[in-house]
Formats: sequence, structure tokens, C-alpha cells
Amino acid sequence: MQGGKPAAEPVKEKKKAAEAAEISIDEFAKIDLRVAEVIHAERIKNADKLLKLQLDLGGEKRQVISGIAEFYKPEELVGKKVICVANLKTSQASRRMVGRHDSSRRQRRGIFAGDG
Repeated sequence: MQGGKPAAEPVKEKKKAAEAAEISIDEFAKIDLRVAEVIHAERIKNADKLLKLQLDLGGEKRQVISGIAEFYKPEELVGKKVICVANLKTSQASRRMVGRHDSSRRQRRGIFAGDG
């Protein structure tokens, strides 16, 4: 540590971490990504970071819980399009992931949610 700053992580370790995150084209082909529209959003009582979202995936409606309340107001999300990983197995540790791209803010946020 020099000057109060931690030493930079070696390039080799960064490359190894990036490679671990890569998936093959066959693995990617298994992912069922769908565009969904947020048809209703509301805050969850006693939860500062969670919103309950109702999604319309075309022929299917889903309810998801998302940890994005600190970034979005519920009324801002209604009518917005999101990307849903429709075939991600749900559990307490792993929940459905939804992402939204807001071109006016030039930001992309991951939204973690599960069937409810």
C-alpha cells in the first residue's frame, strides 16, 4: 500500500476473473430473454430497496420483487419495457433477473426479482 491507496490488482488476476464470467454460445442459447412491460409497480412495506412489479410478457403475466426502489419510483416504471430472464430457476438465493435500459439517463441497471 502506497500513499494510503491499496496496490493495484495484478492484470493476470483481472483477466482470470473476466474469463470466469464468460459463457459459451451453447450456454447463452439456453437463456430465455423476453421483453416485458411493467403494468403495475408498488413499494413493499418495511423494505427500503424493494418494489413489487407486475410484468406482461405478451401471453403471460408475472409478479416479481425487485431491489431497485432506491433508483426508481414505482410510477416511473409503469409502461416501461424490461428484459426478463424467463427461464432462470428461482430460489431464495437466486431470483429472476430483469434489466432495463434508460436511454435518457444512459444507464443500465440490473433488477433482481422472483416469482411472487
